[in-house]
Amino acid sequence: AAIHRVQSSLSFDDFNCSSSSSTQQPQPQLTMNLEHYWRAHSMFHSPAEVWCAAFVSAEEDTTTSSSSTVVVATGGDEGAWKLWDLRIGLTKPIHHGRDDFEAGVTVISPHPRRSHLLAIGSYDETIALFDARYLSSSISTTTTTTTPKCLFHSNSLGGGIWRCKWHPYHDSRLLVAGMHGGCRVVEFHHLGLKCGDTTGLDITGDVSSVTLDVQQEFTKHKSMAYGADWLVYPKHMSNANDDAKEYIEAAASCSFYDQAMYLWRTNQDTVL
Repeated sequence: AAIHRVQSSLSFDDFNCSSSSSTQQPQPQLTMNLEHYWRAHSMFHSPAEVWCAAFVSAEEDTTTSSSSTVVVATGGDEGAWKLWDLRIGLTKPIHHGRDDFEAGVTVISPHPRRSHLLAIGSYDETIALFDARYLSSSISTTTTTTTPKCLFHSNSLGGGIWRCKWHPYHDSRLLVAGMHGGCRVVEFHHLGLKCGDTTGLDITGDVSSVTLDVQQEFTKHKSMAYGADWLVYPKHMSNANDDAKEYIEAAASCSFYDQAMYLWRTNQDTVL
């Protein structure tokens, strides 16, 4: 696994000033510097493919915590996922999930507003939700005495999970690209997540009631569905003070061997 820092020769303010005072757009110079490189996963004493990596947070308030830029999650072909703290070095992970999946871990998707909530998918066709806040009490030490809490683990969704993407507004909805199984729109229930509510998700309580509902299936891909993302746009111009705004919601997905991309409606109208 590797972490690079990308830097631009122009700041955002420089770009705005230049673009407003001149018809010629500035051409920023981008540089990418390697900051960290380490052997994150192995199989039979040999390096294993690292299928995914993401920055996560182990803190309650992700808007003020610096841990969102120093804690990294990785998933490997050997079927494990790991958490790494850049502050204490990369010789040993602070969490090693060896037994959560029966095949390679292919995607780790932190929640956009609660990055301690991780949706993790695998070739074994399942998705699991983990809450990384259980690490916050010991994340600054060299030994970990607690582990992320598994909130939910699905049954098979019909194909290996290659990508999953949280909805930009609905906190409990997830878009899934499931390889041979096509795409799915799923929603989690009883997680305590509400639109605009940042105080939900009480991990100290009983999570045995958490369920997953497949709201929609898209199976027109004639090859493996490898990518999917949300497209959500305002239906009408609304005043900034409006409590509810109407949106047109769709998804874009792509597949491998047939090199196809589809744009499909996930919901005729969505009111938030």
